[in-house]
Amino acid sequence: MSPRPVALKLITNPEAAGLARLLQCQHYDSCLDIAVARKWEGFGCAHCEAFEPRPHEKLRQDMVGMAKLWEDVGYHARIAGLIDWKDFG
Repeated sequence: MSPRPVALKLITNPEAAGLARLLQCQHYDSCLDIAVARKWEGFGCAHCEAFEPRPHEKLRQDMVGMAKLWEDVGYHARIAGLIDWKDFG
């Protein structure tokens, strides 16, 4: 089954992204590529039935990369107490 993201308005609140999207899905990167190619402001996974969980190692790598990005842009300090990073180390 292929992923079927749906167009959404721009998500400006990072905490809201996890409500609209299945960030832990194996197809997330492909859906992001579809949204960019179609020039959507944002996308969601509401009607998609192709969910497959990412392998734990891939999810861990993504979370470490995300933490580095957040630190670079100063967002890390706002969420430091919300995530137990040892789960991803």
